[in-house]
Amino acid sequence: MVLHMSRPHKNPKTGVYYFRQKTPADLRAIFGKSEVIKSLNTKEPELARQRHTVEAARQASIWQSLRATPSALPHKQMMALVGTYRNRLDATLENEPGETGIWEQVIRLETAYGSDPIALERWAGSEATTLLQEAGLAADAYSRTRLLDEMHKARIEWATNQRRRAEGDYSADPSAQHFPEWQPSPETKTELLKAPVTVTMTELFELWKARHLKA
Repeated sequence: MVLHMSRPHKNPKTGVYYFRQKTPADLRAIFGKSEVIKSLNTKEPELARQRHTVEAARQASIWQSLRATPSALPHKQMMALVGTYRNRLDATLENEPGETGIWEQVIRLETAYGSDPIALERWAGSEATTLLQEAGLAADAYSRTRLLDEMHKARIEWATNQRRRAEGDYSADPSAQHFPEWQPSPETKTELLKAPVTVTMTELFELWKARHLKA
């Protein structure tokens, strides 16, 4: 059997490449879209092919997650996901931590939520869903609650470290070193969990404020 491998689609007007993939028939109702379309943010063919490979792996994991039966996450696996989450947070502000006062406010807002599962779901539920889907996992309710709680702890540790960096202390952060390495399942062959997210300090803080006000 010959498998057809999809390729990046080039916008004829802008020259920007896109990832496009039809939603599997059995998942259209739950996914809510008939097709996935995402910009690869490049006009370079080789870079587009590389990014397309990562996106294809990411989307395959999402399909796997949507088909999976929700189950308990082993603690080590859960903490590895949280470590991936922490790495992404660190990558957003690698070179510019911003002002100390911002981080004091972020820590105050995060601490105010405590361990309220409803508040944590509002605050980071979409991020938890993304982590699980990209890993090809479906967590049961208890595991999801535990994951959100550990993500909450990681955000406080991250914000505390960013405040320290804003004060000029760039020494290694011990709180970022205790997570186990993520090991994808054999069915989830992907490099996507290492992909950083790019965001400005202003965009990040506006997102934090918006989520706080919604909650």
